[in-house]
Amino acid sequence: MMFSVTFFRSFLLNMLFPQVLWSRVWSRQITVAMDDMISNLPDDVLCHILSFLPIEDVFATSFVSKRWRPLWLSVTNLDFDQDRFTRSGNRSFSSFIKFVEASILRLGIHQPIKTFRLKCSTCSVSHVKTWLKTAADRKVENLQINCLAFCQDLPCSIFSITTLVVLQLKCVAFKGFFSVELPLLKTLHLDHVTFLKSQHFADLLNGCPLLENLEAKIISSAYDPSSESETKFTTLPKLVRADAFTVWIGFGIPVRTFCNVEFLRIDRFCDVDIPIFPNLIRLDLIFEVGVYSKWESVLDMLNHCPQLQILVLENQYAWPNTHVRECFSSQLRRCILKKFSGMKSQMRFAELVMQNSTLLHTMKIFSNPFLSHEKILEMKKELDSCTWSSISCEILFM
Repeated sequence: MMFSVTFFRSFLLNMLFPQVLWSRVWSRQITVAMDDMISNLPDDVLCHILSFLPIEDVFATSFVSKRWRPLWLSVTNLDFDQDRFTRSGNRSFSSFIKFVEASILRLGIHQPIKTFRLKCSTCSVSHVKTWLKTAADRKVENLQINCLAFCQDLPCSIFSITTLVVLQLKCVAFKGFFSVELPLLKTLHLDHVTFLKSQHFADLLNGCPLLENLEAKIISSAYDPSSESETKFTTLPKLVRADAFTVWIGFGIPVRTFCNVEFLRIDRFCDVDIPIFPNLIRLDLIFEVGVYSKWESVLDMLNHCPQLQILVLENQYAWPNTHVRECFSSQLRRCILKKFSGMKSQMRFAELVMQNSTLLHTMKIFSNPFLSHEKILEMKKELDSCTWSSISCEILFM
């Protein structure tokens, strides 16, 4: 059974502060017994429990008893959230800054930080730089920074924290760039991130030799991409999953950068020569209005995915008049078509998938909401009447 974070937090707080709940229901003896049961757990177990709580709640446990007083200083997961902190107790922003600094300063020089999570909107660059240095000095492995709706400037030294395994950045900007040294990084999530130049973003990816999981959404450069020379990306050899959606830099990320992945979600092509994707199992192509001229590249890519099992297409427009019989993987099991309006090109593509995919067992079609029930029945009837290569294929209109 899975519990929500709120439920888990409430459960832990009720266990850690039993007098708040238990004294109202049961006797004082049971309250003391429960308190003793929790307090008698080993330090490492208690610290593990505390790691699931926001840092302000962790700090509050130091007032439970002398037994608990030093434990919060041994917690390796630090979660600072400005909105959450200021909402609880009607605290000011300045008190949030003081709390973060006091929490960090109280840590021992040899106390490691496994996870450092910061969510704020108005922290100064100098404050953030100091906190990042403290986290780096204590060999932080998981760093998450969310500046909410503001594009907060961050120091480029963040890309030289050699102990990082996970890096997540949201609503941040980098005015300069230094060398990248992320030899252990496996997960990189970027959301609304601005670089000074598009090549800086390429250098970041190129400097992550062990990267396995990449999410890049709304990536932009401060310079006009058309004024820059072609950005140079290299293939990421360890990458397993890539989600690159709306990357507004230079000419986009070449798909050859992702040629080793098992999962790929993209919204544009910028390659002339598309490589083989020997490991690709799922491909999501999300196209917006005006990119239908790239369908030749779509066909070319489908012809280079020999192990493809799941294909998702969204916003299908004019399908080119070209031979496509060989472009579907012999392993294709599922095809999902989204924003389907029943245009001739869309119907033709759906028919081609069913006619040339011998292992296909599900064709799931998400029709546009403005279509009438009669139109949907008409489309289903037409597709049911076409020749299928797979004897077990099922068409589902959603």
